Amino acid sequence: DQPAVHTALLYVDFWIQTVMHYTRMLPDNFEYEIFGQCVERIVESDLVLNISKCMWLLYRNAGVFYGQPRRLILHRTLVGRFFFPLFLHWNHTVRRAYIRLLLYQLCETYRRSTSEKWKGVPYSLGVSSVRAHPTQTYTPMNAKACYIDIAQRLRFL
Repeated sequence: DQPAVHTALLYVDFWIQTVMHYTRMLPDNFEYEIFGQCVERIVESDLVLNISKCMWLLYRNAGVFYGQPRRLILHRTLVGRFFFPLFLHWNHTVRRAYIRLLLYQLCETYRRSTSEKWKGVPYSLGVSSVRAHPTQTYTPMNAKACYIDIAQRLRFL
């Protein structure tokens, strides 16, 4: 049921944002495995609105997940199993949301964590103006270069 899943994703986002506002971390008993299975089922579905809302939820809350849960939810599922179905998705909204999640949450987080220039700078500063590669801006005209660069950057997974 598309409206029910869409509403559930809104509530999950609201809950995560509220918890992060007050405690700055998810509770120890948060079921990352079940959350990862839910993300997989939503991405496997054919409902574009649910997939794009799921990408938005993960983009907005990617900083909440770190360590093993991050590898489980973001890397294993989105980069491993569903990379090509999402990267080459027929709907431009899903495709764009997925590529932004890859570039601005996964690649940029990794770049900031490994670069001395960004040590101590909060991630939220300047995210909208960040390029995924210092010498390249990604456009539809250089999609092959974008894919190659993403593949090389994600080898750390």
